[in-house]
Amino acid sequence: MFDDQREEFADELEGRDYDDLGTATMEEIYEAMGLVGLHPDQFDSEITDFINFLAIRHSKSLEEVVYKDFVKALDPDYSYIEDKKSVWLVTGKGEDN
Repeated sequence: MFDDQREEFADELEGRDYDDLGTATMEEIYEAMGLVGLHPDQFDSEITDFINFLAIRHSKSLEEVVYKDFVKALDPDYSYIEDKKSVWLVTGKGEDN
């Protein structure tokens, strides 16, 4: 779905990161998607939910999305098995992995 625009999308997000924080809000991410022709306003709710899931997987919140990890998850060769654990995944002892 994002394969053709993924690099342009990544460049757009990086160009908007004026403070070099490595994060963006979901609002900024959806805005950048629109600028590269992805039309997030036309996504159905399941696609939007999945995009939000990918965005928050390695982020503190949807207000501070680590956009490089998010864009990496859009790569067709991305593997959940080989990727680092989600920041939200907690072991039975209450410690992060």
